[in-house]
Amino acid sequence: MKNLKILESKIRSILFDEDPGGVYIKELKNKDEYDLEIKIIMKLLKKEKIETVFLDRVYKLMLDSFGETKKIPRYKIIAKKIWDVYK
Repeated sequence: MKNLKILESKIRSILFDEDPGGVYIKELKNKDEYDLEIKIIMKLLKKEKIETVFLDRVYKLMLDSFGETKKIPRYKIIAKKIWDVYK
């Protein structure tokens, strides 16, 4: 359980740093902004064992969640950072 909490914390940090949805405001300490996406990503990490499949699924998740924003080029980079933390 501890390792899952650490992984979740690292994913949260990546999402806050990258802020793909443009919703995180550090001063407000809104730590729940990406809870839904983190929950889905954690499930994907358990399910997907092939990196390219995982990257594509996370890219689609971000596209579905945040749309075609100026951050869209970062979606696969964010997915790769998450994968690297997991592996």
